[in-house]
Amino acid sequence: MSKYQRQARRVQVPLEEPFIGDEYYDYADAFQARLHPLDVRSAEDISRCGLEQAPEPVGSAVRWVHRHVLRATPAPRSSPDYVEDWRVLTSQPDAVHIRKDSPLMRAELIFRKLDGDDVRVTTYVFWKQRALCRALWVAVGPAHRTVVPYLLNHAVRRGSVKEEVCSGAGR
Repeated sequence: MSKYQRQARRVQVPLEEPFIGDEYYDYADAFQARLHPLDVRSAEDISRCGLEQAPEPVGSAVRWVHRHVLRATPAPRSSPDYVEDWRVLTSQPDAVHIRKDSPLMRAELIFRKLDGDDVRVTTYVFWKQRALCRALWVAVGPAHRTVVPYLLNHAVRRGSVKEEVCSGAGR
């Protein structure tokens, strides 16, 4: 297996994240994978590939859990201000910061291209209803830690195949 096809792996959450600042979060994790050396997609394009072009039934299952378990409201599907149901807060070539709100929690994802052809996705969760969220996370957390690296692997692999590059276009 070549080095750019390496599987996503769990890594330490960055000690400093400018998009989050010193705001207290209740949960965080991070996963990192190697991009193909010729992959020139922006961080936003990579996030769109992983989230909007997720293989089925994973994409449908994620949307169902967000809507019916976490009670998040779906976003307009055709808006460039959203990646899937996540509102784009900041988009730069090497980083995109997206947010999803629900009555129970606020979640923020940061896709960041790093030196050395790596891309990292970091999840920050801010609970609004602490006791309920803590109980929900017991069930949702393990699925989250399985699905995020799966979607990151999907996005990375799609960028390494010339004929099927996810560009974020054609939602």
